[in-house]
Amino acid sequence: WHTLTQKLNNIYLKKKLFFFFFFCAILPVTILGIFLITDTKEKMMNLADSQISAANQANRNMLMSVTSLTTSIANIIASDDSLHTIISTEYSDSNEVYSAYRNFTLLEEFSNNHAEITDLRLYIDNPTLVSSGKYHTITPEIKNSDWYLALSQNPAETTWIDTNSFSSAA
Repeated sequence: WHTLTQKLNNIYLKKKLFFFFFFCAILPVTILGIFLITDTKEKMMNLADSQISAANQANRNMLMSVTSLTTSIANIIASDDSLHTIISTEYSDSNEVYSAYRNFTLLEEFSNNHAEITDLRLYIDNPTLVSSGKYHTITPEIKNSDWYLALSQNPAETTWIDTNSFSSAA
């Protein structure tokens, strides 16, 4: 211990002050700064992870809500007796067809009351109907389109497809 004291006495005052400043000010501030930065980074990462998880869950809920709603609407439309009457009737002229279209307002009601729905189209295999607005007769071109062939594989199921991914548009 004595030799250490003697060595410290032999060091210039300027060097002693530098060592004192380094060990009492710079080193503790640096260590504290590293600790605080690391801790803050960890907390920020945890906060970002929780925000991402919350946003992901909100998106899942919204997507589930929209898909449930549109599936329910599709099922309501598919089971509507008035629509079945319209698509199964043999019409003699286009005035009868347009009159039937005007009297069937279910599609417009769904389109107007649900922002999630931008377009409703019915493709109907009845040559006496007229393609107009939301109603489209199934032509040979449509029957040969990729999206129609994909949907015809499971006619009893509600099927979700991205019509933009097929070469023949809907």
